[in-house]
Amino acid sequence: MSEQDRPSPLGRKSVPGIKDIIGIASGKGGVGKSTVSVNLACALQQQGARVGLLDADMYGPSIPMMMNAFEELEGNAETKKLIPINRYGVQLISIGFLNPGGDPIIWRGPIVSRALQQLINDPEWGELDYLLVDLPPGTGDAPLTLAQAVPLSGVVIVFTPQDVALNIASKSLAMFQRPPFEVPILGMVENMSGFICPHCHHETAIFGDSHGGEAAKDFGVALLGKVPLSPNIAESGDLGKPIVVAAPDSPQGQAFKAIGVEVAARIKALKAAAVEKKPGAFVGLERLFSPRKKTLTPATGLTATATAAQITLRWTAAAGAAGYNVKRSSAPGGPYATIGSNITSNSFVDASVAADTTYFYVVSAVGAAGESANSEEARAALTQPR
Repeated sequence: MSEQDRPSPLGRKSVPGIKDIIGIASGKGGVGKSTVSVNLACALQQQGARVGLLDADMYGPSIPMMMNAFEELEGNAETKKLIPINRYGVQLISIGFLNPGGDPIIWRGPIVSRALQQLINDPEWGELDYLLVDLPPGTGDAPLTLAQAVPLSGVVIVFTPQDVALNIASKSLAMFQRPPFEVPILGMVENMSGFICPHCHHETAIFGDSHGGEAAKDFGVALLGKVPLSPNIAESGDLGKPIVVAAPDSPQGQAFKAIGVEVAARIKALKAAAVEKKPGAFVGLERLFSPRKKTLTPATGLTATATAAQITLRWTAAAGAAGYNVKRSSAPGGPYATIGSNITSNSFVDASVAADTTYFYVVSAVGAAGESANSEEARAALTQPR
C-alpha cells in the first residue's frame, strides 16, 4: 500500500495523477521561501521529473512574477477544470492568475481554506511526479488546511541564519510533526547562507554565522543544503527567470540543484522503506536514513543551585546520550541561546549570570555521532540573589 493510499484519520484525499505533494514552509516571512520554491521546482524538472507548483499565499502571491507568468487562467469546457500555466516545464497555479488586476485579497480564514482546497483539486494537473506547494509563512490557515486536506509526502522548512528566524522556523516544523498531522520533515534549507564576493571570493556572513547544521541536528532533521546570498537571485526573481534556469552553473544554481537531488532521494527512500505508522506515532525521515535505532531518552531531574557568582546545573544521565547541550533564556519557553555544547558530564556551571535575574535552562541530550535524534526538554528557573 502506498503512503498516499494509506487511510488517514484526517480524511485526507489524494489528488488524482499526483504522486507526491511537498509543502515548502517557513516560520516567518522574508527568508526567501518562494525563491526556494521556484528554484526547487525547476531543479526537479531539470532532473526529468514532471513538476507542478502551487502558490498557496492568497494575500501575497509572488509566483507569477518570479516565473514570468501573467496570463489569466483558462478552463477546460468539458472537464470544468482550470488549465495550469506552463513555465520552464513547470505547471503553475496561483490566485494571482485569477486576480490579474492585483486587487488586495481581503478574506477571512474559512474562505482562505476553501480557496486553497479548490486550487489544489480543481486544476487539470495531469500526471505529476511532484506538486510543490509554496505556503505562506507561519502556522495559519493555509498550512493547516494543506496538512489536513491532502496526504503530504513531506515538508521542506526554509530559514535564514539569524537566531530569530531559526527559532520561529522551529514552530512551523513542530506544527507539521505534531498529531494529528504527523507529516515527515524532508529537511531544512538555509537560504542567504553567506555572501561570496565575486572579486576576491571571500565569504561574509551578512546575516550572522551559519548554524544550519547544528540547528537541523537539534531539531532532529536533515540540512538539505545552504544557498549563498547573491544579488543575482533577486534579479532573476524580478525578471521571472529562476537562477537554476538563468545561471544553472552558478554557486546558487548548483546549490538549488543539489537540494533538488536530496529531496528526490529522500522521497524515494521514504517510499522504499514502506514504514508502517502506528496510530498517533510520527515516523520522520531521519529514522529511515540512520543505521542505528534511536534509544535516546530525555535528560531528567534538572536542578539549579545559585550562589553569589554562578548557577550550577545538575541532571540525571540520559540513556543513549553521547553528550549534552545547555541552553538558557531570560523568559519561559525561550528563545534559548546555547551556552554549553558537547558536555560529557552531568553538570554545568553558568558563571555569566546577573543579580536579581530569573533564568530558564534547557538541557538536551545528544545522540551518538551521526544520529539525529533529539531528546525531550527539562527546564528549571530561579532568581539569582544579590
